[in-house]
Amino acid sequence: MTQQVFKNTFAPNSRNKEFTLLQIIAGIKYGVIKFETLPENITEIVKAELQKRDL
Repeated sequence: MTQQVFKNTFAPNSRNKEFTLLQIIAGIKYGVIKFETLPENITEIVKAELQKRDL
């Protein structure tokens, strides 16, 4: 399975140019990334992944 990579358009205080899905989820968990700042397409992907994990 290939890891999805997303261009960083939502975390201006981060030096990361890209984030993986796992990094986004961890960032949300630890308060580094705000869920509300994610673009709609990434929001849907994150929601689907969290539902798969039953979180």
